[in-house]
Amino acid sequence: MKEFEIRPRELFDAYLELSRRDSEVFFSDAERFVAIPCPACGSDGGREAFRKHGFVYRECDSASLLGMPWGPAMGAMRRMRPPQRGQASADITQAKKRSRMGAAHFYRGGDTSNG
Repeated sequence: MKEFEIRPRELFDAYLELSRRDSEVFFSDAERFVAIPCPACGSDGGREAFRKHGFVYRECDSASLLGMPWGPAMGAMRRMRPPQRGQASADITQAKKRSRMGAAHFYRGGDTSNG
């Protein structure tokens, strides 16, 4: 199978254009973003590596991690994609249940009963 069969060029170009528009809408207000340290080492140091589509990418002096030195404030994240009522809680409950079942399987040699 060829790439153009999976991802037709005109469809991919439309996706890129929509992504560009979204970035202009969601990232245009600098007040909605906060400075963040390097997620690998916690350092605030770094140098500008390059700019692309109005975004500045930095390379951490300590960890050599490449990324953006800012992220959305919590309020901005909620406005970008508000959770459906009750969905986050249900997702967390289900994840905890799967985690307990996996741990029981590991520690009890496959027994996932509650006993």
